[in-house]
Amino acid sequence: MNQDAAVQVSVVIPVYNSARSLPELHERLVCVFENNLERSFEIIFVDDASPNDETWPAIEALQEQDPRVRAFQLMRNAGQHNATMCGLRQARGRHIVMMDDDLQHPPEEIPKLFDCLAAHPRWDAVLAIPAHREHTGARNLGSLFFNALVGMAIPRPPGVILASFRLITRELCDALVSYRGRIITIGSLICLNTRGVGNVEVAHARREHGKSGYSARKLLGLAVSNVFNFSALPLQLISVFGFLFAGISAVFAFY
Repeated sequence: MNQDAAVQVSVVIPVYNSARSLPELHERLVCVFENNLERSFEIIFVDDASPNDETWPAIEALQEQDPRVRAFQLMRNAGQHNATMCGLRQARGRHIVMMDDDLQHPPEEIPKLFDCLAAHPRWDAVLAIPAHREHTGARNLGSLFFNALVGMAIPRPPGVILASFRLITRELCDALVSYRGRIITIGSLICLNTRGVGNVEVAHARREHGKSGYSARKLLGLAVSNVFNFSALPLQLISVFGFLFAGISAVFAFY
């Protein structure tokens, strides 16, 4: 049997300084897929050049004990979205789950994403949003601002909220990995490639190890990057101001 055809679901996890959470994450994922979903799967860990000496050995140890684990290590830190894109390019499943490495995305919620996708046959992606966020107040504020700013610039279905806990189809994955731009933001690429996107509410766990790499400041920078790289809004604003200044200049010239 073709090895790619044997994999039904690929779980892509970008990893950064999270050695302590990985064994539990792996154990819970295996339990969910073997006991709840009953689908063949692979787990793709992409180490985003973690600076500590623990993360990559922890991934290698999981790969040695479980042949369904596939490990990739970036040569330099490229950011969560680029690490995720690396994993998507390696994914072989008919469906792809994307989730964080810190256990705040409970593996036990993955069946909800599949149920939601099955209930909406025309969807290509399900984005899981927390019923109650366990982030800090500043991080929550940054997330709200990010979604508001990106919402003005990126066309997406009304009410859809971007999230990093996702389930997508093989067809959408193939469209995403065909992107060759330098700036990568997965949520924006999803919305640019399909209108079949929706949300489902899931539980959100408290972070047990380390701290988030996304501060409110970084989320703001990511939102601005989205606006300038994935929308025509900056050009539209330049055109508006250009016509405005031209009109003002004409008025002064006339008088």
